[in-house]
Amino acid sequence: MTQTYSFTRNDADRFDERDTIFSRMFELTEGTQRCREYYQQHPSLEAPDKQLREYGPGFYSGAADQAVLSGGFSFLADLRAFTGKPGKESAAEQADGPLNDLIAGIAGEYDAVRTGITRTNPRYLYSYRGRGSCYGEEITDFLPYSIIFAVPMDRKKTTQAPKPASSREVVKRYLHAAVISLVTAYTLRELGFEAVCHIDGESRMVMPPMAEEAGLGYIGLMGLLLTRER
Repeated sequence: MTQTYSFTRNDADRFDERDTIFSRMFELTEGTQRCREYYQQHPSLEAPDKQLREYGPGFYSGAADQAVLSGGFSFLADLRAFTGKPGKESAAEQADGPLNDLIAGIAGEYDAVRTGITRTNPRYLYSYRGRGSCYGEEITDFLPYSIIFAVPMDRKKTTQAPKPASSREVVKRYLHAAVISLVTAYTLRELGFEAVCHIDGESRMVMPPMAEEAGLGYIGLMGLLLTRER
């Protein structure tokens, strides 16, 4: 059986996704009630955030570069509709082989470099959602296990940041990760399991610490996950 667990929220231990830079840049529009209410509660962030917004969508001078980035992220946003949400308890049929091997095999076929499965640690779930249609939604339910995997990035391109080549590589790998997540989730649903995807802009958890618990690597000084693969 798969189960959805409920728990008591503890602000001291969990992070509010509305405080992330992505939420503040993409979900807050100057002049709106949401924006005013947020900065009334976080006045120290208003000035630096306003300065960041002055860069606007024209950060890259080339229209083609900007179109590739905007198009990729728009596609990612459309994929959020297929991620699913935790629901009621559902019966699960047994797979023909070990489920862990099946999951690792799917991710490997789509070029994930590492895959791990761990019990979901409620501490690493956001307290409140901060992206898209779920903005402001309190997270009180979660599935008992999390499947985490890593995808490779082109080192030569990433070291060119903040040039367009680096940003395009980021979009490409976000899409790559989303495809693996969706294929894995759809496969598990075919087996009768409940499965929810966590992709860019549609995540209920802070990924790096959960990935560390799944054995994929270690958290570096910059707060991101480090693995031995490169």
